[in-house]
Amino acid sequence: MRVTIIYAHPNPDSFNSAILQTTIKVLKERNVDYRVIDLYKDFKKVVLDGDDFEILQKGENPEDVIKFQNDILWATKLIFIYPVWWWQFPAILKGFVDRVFSYGFAYSTDENGIVPLLKHEKGLVFMTTGGPREEYEGSVRLDVLKLPITEGVMGFCGVKKCETHIFYSVPTVSDEIRKNYLKIVEEAVKKF
Repeated sequence: MRVTIIYAHPNPDSFNSAILQTTIKVLKERNVDYRVIDLYKDFKKVVLDGDDFEILQKGENPEDVIKFQNDILWATKLIFIYPVWWWQFPAILKGFVDRVFSYGFAYSTDENGIVPLLKHEKGLVFMTTGGPREEYEGSVRLDVLKLPITEGVMGFCGVKKCETHIFYSVPTVSDEIRKNYLKIVEEAVKKF
C-alpha cells in the first residue's frame, strides 16, 4: 500500500494539522509508504488558466502539475484532509482538482461517455466544519459536503471506494471531543 495525502489548510496549528499528524503517525506505525501534498506550501499556481488550456490541448500537462500527478499515480490510496468553508472545500483544493485531475490524466471519454482513468483502491476524506452536526445531518447539506469530493472527484475519476469522516463544530467543541475526533482518525487510518 502507498498513500498520497492531499492536505489543504493554511494554519500549521489547526485541528486539520492535528488530523494530518495523526494520519502520518499511524501510517509510520504500520510501515506504510506515504507522500504529503501540502497545498498551501507546495501548490503555487492555483487557477486553471489559458496557458494551461493551450498545453492541455496539445495533449501535455503543465510542468508544475506533472509532479503532483506522479504523486497521485504512485499511490494505491488517496487521503484528503481539509476544512469546509462555505459548504465546500477550500478554493486551493478546487484549483488543485481543476489543474491536476485533468482530462487525459484522471478521466477521458469514448463513444460511451466518461472513462475514469485512476485505479486507486480507496479514498479517505477527513473534513472539519465550524457548524454543528445538526446543521448538516438529516438534510441535503450533508450531501452538499460529501458528494463533490466522493463522487465529483474520486468516483468520477475511478477511485473505487470512498470513506468520509466529518468533524463538526471544531472551533467550539471541548478538547475532549477533539481528542475523540483524533481517535476516529486513528482508527480510520488503521483500517484503511
